[in-house]
Amino acid sequence: MTSVLNVDTIADKAGTGPVELTKQQAAKMWLTYNQTTPAISDSFSVSSVSDDATGRFTVNRTNAFSNANYCSATFSMRDNTNAANGSNISRATDDTKTTTAMKFATTYYSGSNNGNVDVAENCVQSMGDLA
Repeated sequence: MTSVLNVDTIADKAGTGPVELTKQQAAKMWLTYNQTTPAISDSFSVSSVSDDATGRFTVNRTNAFSNANYCSATFSMRDNTNAANGSNISRATDDTKTTTAMKFATTYYSGSNNGNVDVAENCVQSMGDLA
């Protein structure tokens, strides 16, 4: 027998908050960021993004993590103004990350022609325990 569950909202037992995931994890923050504008295209749990320099930005979160041991993954779309044989790598920088912010850089690699670049789409997501 097939069942269908149609709902508009799932809340905790008190009806005042989100449900708790049991033995599961979900992204606690995600972002799609246009460095060339600069502007947030879409996001969840992001209060702001600061444009620090060419190819460098800081993501400021709405909700703090309980510690700085969270994990962030990034992705950068190709910048069509660069040579066809290169690639962009979006990554966390070596700067100290905090429970509420983390710095990222997008670097273009093509032989000896390397450097930070602004691209139209950077995606970031973070997993960890919220405070």
